[in-house]
Amino acid sequence: MIFKIKPIGFRFIPLVVFLNGMSPYLSLKTQTSLSMFSNLRTEGGISNHLFMPKSLQINGLEKDLVKIIATDLNELKQYTHNKQYITYFEFRRIISEAKTNLYVNYMRNDQPQTVKIVDGSSTKPELLVPHNWVLTKFVRFRPIDKGACLCKH
Repeated sequence: MIFKIKPIGFRFIPLVVFLNGMSPYLSLKTQTSLSMFSNLRTEGGISNHLFMPKSLQINGLEKDLVKIIATDLNELKQYTHNKQYITYFEFRRIISEAKTNLYVNYMRNDQPQTVKIVDGSSTKPELLVPHNWVLTKFVRFRPIDKGACLCKH
């Protein structure tokens, strides 16, 4: 045999696949994860899964939702027209990556809020702080429909 793969590395593959499949239930991500059916909903404190309890969610990333009211940032305009929520985690990622002046009127926790960024100065400086590299690379949440969850994949 010319080429032999050592099985030690393959022992982690089932664990990675399992964690990726469980990530929506653990509130780690809903984008790029395996799911048995495409209209799985675990965001906003609502779950449409038959036997996986909401108590499995280990953080509040999926519960903290933002409704975009008005904006001049192209990356966020689609959520006003599509009548979708996004997680605050994704909202912060989008704002921190924007390299332009912008404004966003939005609702968070049923409270109207506004952020304006002009020449790198923000009315909400915490939104300018990017997530760490690991979170930016691996944690992604899809937009959440207002009302019934539509099939997306």
